[in-house]
Amino acid sequence: MKIEIANLGVIQKAEIDLKPLTVFIGGNGTGKTWTAYTLASILGKHGFQKYVEAYSDNKNQAKYDSLDQGIKEFLATGNFQINLISFGEEYAEQYINDVSHIAPSWLSKFLGTARVNFTDLKVNFCFNEVKKEFLEKIKKYSLDKKKNFGSRLSLQILKEENGEDIYFYRVSESDKDSAELPAVFHKIIKDLFSETIFSIIHQCLYSYVYIFPTERTTYVGFPFSVQKKREY
Repeated sequence: MKIEIANLGVIQKAEIDLKPLTVFIGGNGTGKTWTAYTLASILGKHGFQKYVEAYSDNKNQAKYDSLDQGIKEFLATGNFQINLISFGEEYAEQYINDVSHIAPSWLSKFLGTARVNFTDLKVNFCFNEVKKEFLEKIKKYSLDKKKNFGSRLSLQILKEENGEDIYFYRVSESDKDSAELPAVFHKIIKDLFSETIFSIIHQCLYSYVYIFPTERTTYVGFPFSVQKKREY
């Protein structure tokens, strides 16, 4: 995966060919740690969580026409399916770059510094070289879960291994359950659909991102919280 970075601390411009194993080597203060942490924050769970929050609150300008249309279809009929291979081909690169575009809003806290402003940071992803592998991961991905929202809405989500489509459909106990959903559920459906689809795209782009602390930032990006032992 090709990545272009600009205006990250001491790094004015850099191009990285990210592999399953990529090692940064250089002297102190040359930007190795910040580069590694920045990419990990975008490609890991942190970037995904921040993005779905922003998308839910309409804080970015991203548009995914097939997803928006599918949400409208589900609200009207109670069923919706989308071809994830086609969605990935059309939107995956846009998606991860949308994630990177909001990285400046969280990066100061993530890196544990209040001294640097990341407003001018630019991170751009191009994954043409890994697209075939990425789409194959989507195809192999499987999901089968049921979501209940009180007594008014039960929803089944299904993606079969080696299949291309993901299905969302209401599980109804009666004709009354099949009626058009009230407006209060519209945002719930939007958030669930977008979070589910973006999660699959994000995981298949770059799986299993873990951050190990350096001696200077220690627990800033560590994936667990440290609790003090209570003394009596």
